[in-house]
Amino acid sequence: KKDGRRKLVTPPLERGGILPGVTRQSVLGLCKGWREFHLAEWSLTMPGVGDAAAGGRLIEAFRARTAAAVTPSRTSITRGRT
Repeated sequence: KKDGRRKLVTPPLERGGILPGVTRQSVLGLCKGWREFHLAEWSLTMPGVGDAAAGGRLIEAFRARTAAAVTPSRTSITRGRT
């Protein structure tokens, strides 16, 4: 962002496939409290994530799962790219 804050992007709940779980809410709540990130909800695509990574705009990716775990995404393979 132009104000220097990093952006945390998450798919919207309305898209489906994303559960309104406690872990997701905890992560979003922590980020709001830290005021270090701009929170944005939009539909992510693997090509879009791959382009952000290739362009140096992706700092880190993680998954908040239903088992109360936040797991770093070390690698993702899409269309021949890792």
